[in-house]
Amino acid sequence: MISKHESRQPQISGENHAPGVKAAERSFSNEKQQVMWNEEMARRYDLDKYYRQSNVLVRWVERARFRSILQFLSRKPQGDLLEIGCGAGNVLELVPAGRKFAIDLSAFLLGKARERLGSKGHYFVQANAGNLPFPNQSFGRILCTEVIEHVPDPGALIKELARLAKPDAVVVITIPNEVWINRVKFLIRASGLTRLLLRRSPVRENEWHLHDFDLSVIRRLTSGTLRIRETKAIPWRVVPLRYVLRCAPIHQPPDPGPAV
Repeated sequence: MISKHESRQPQISGENHAPGVKAAERSFSNEKQQVMWNEEMARRYDLDKYYRQSNVLVRWVERARFRSILQFLSRKPQGDLLEIGCGAGNVLELVPAGRKFAIDLSAFLLGKARERLGSKGHYFVQANAGNLPFPNQSFGRILCTEVIEHVPDPGALIKELARLAKPDAVVVITIPNEVWINRVKFLIRASGLTRLLLRRSPVRENEWHLHDFDLSVIRRLTSGTLRIRETKAIPWRVVPLRYVLRCAPIHQPPDPGPAV
């Protein structure tokens, strides 16, 4: 049993990468190095400030992502919820019911999540996303939003999602669509609206991202492990800056929901 405030030392996943996922641009020689680098990034790009202080365009897109996450989780409204990569708890606080297990590699972000959510019905664990301290088929609801691009081994993370999911689980994953994000940024800069719309964007693009994702990559990555049942482009299908995916363990039969 995991205590409410237990901190587990994370471990480095293996270095194999699923087909279609480029090798990480940054490598780590040991566990401590990865933890220290991630902690530096977490403090430099404070997620709490990002959600509160970003420009109106970014906040609008993120609110749309939150709504789609909640919609997909509502397909299974009861039961324990595990969020892998909980950040400062900004998404987790919006989920209305059940016990909530918040996992993150960053002690800094876990501290913020604890302050936001409190201890009643919440459990906070510092751990590596590819090697989590829970038994098989522990959770009926699993959330992993804007995390997979930050981990050295995305394939190991997907396998953990499948391992931890109960047979009837809802697994919600979100990814940034890097091609379209960079395209929109280019158009904004070319139009001369940078100071208005990108004034708070990082100087260095995607410094915290170890991999680039799009819909084709996440489909290849989940093939044979998770079944993608629904996808939602954020904010629109014609301008897909983010993707929200409702997934299930591969052994679940297809449902009559919207086609992927």
